[in-house]
Amino acid sequence: MTSQSILDDLRRVLAYPRIRKYHQFSDEEVALLVDALALATYLTPAHLELHAVQYDST
Repeated sequence: MTSQSILDDLRRVLAYPRIRKYHQFSDEEVALLVDALALATYLTPAHLELHAVQYDST
């Protein structure tokens, strides 16, 4: 699971020069990678509300 905002952050971070020197992907390759991740994952809303048991008496 991921959200569009996390994918946007990943795209932005992969463009940093100090990060790019390690992966050496072009802008197009970064876009393809992030797009592939978006297709391969379940995209959630940016703010996901989860309901969980807060107290278990057992």
